[in-house]
Amino acid sequence: MENPCPHGFRIEHDLLGEREIPSEAYWGIHTLRAQENFPLSKQPVHPELIKALAAVKQACALTHLKLGALPEDIGNAIVQAAAEVASGALADQFPVDALQGGAGTSANMNVNEVIANRALEILESPKALTTTYTQTTMSTLANPLTMYTPPPSESRRCACFNQPSTRNRDSKAPSKKKKPNSQGS
Repeated sequence: MENPCPHGFRIEHDLLGEREIPSEAYWGIHTLRAQENFPLSKQPVHPELIKALAAVKQACALTHLKLGALPEDIGNAIVQAAAEVASGALADQFPVDALQGGAGTSANMNVNEVIANRALEILESPKALTTTYTQTTMSTLANPLTMYTPPPSESRRCACFNQPSTRNRDSKAPSKKKKPNSQGS
């Protein structure tokens, strides 16, 4: 498809105004603003977290399709795009810093934008501001859920940096000990 944007950029708008986004980028204005506002660690979000977020978004799209809340063509494109990201495709499209403000909103929006723009590409539409294509996968819900999503690879690593996780996924939760009754009974 021919690039409708002059000079290799597309224009996206948000509440703060408009910005030029590189035409080849699958991410959008929210990711651009996150890069500008949170350049803290100079390390991107770990790929396993990106893959887990994409798996959550794929499940959400499948659910919306089953409920009839998404048109079939759009839903199928989102499912395909999310599956591609969950398998590691488009890994270079996640520039958001691992350390970010909020509840992982920047990483969540980065994943939303990439999946939505890839879905638009599957539908043979130009990339655009993508809020209508990513329903009900808010960061306050999606990010905690990813902690319970099995990683696509066998290694269990910390989501922020490329360090081994200290969490042992085979261990059981500690048992709750009864507090002694202070009245002696």
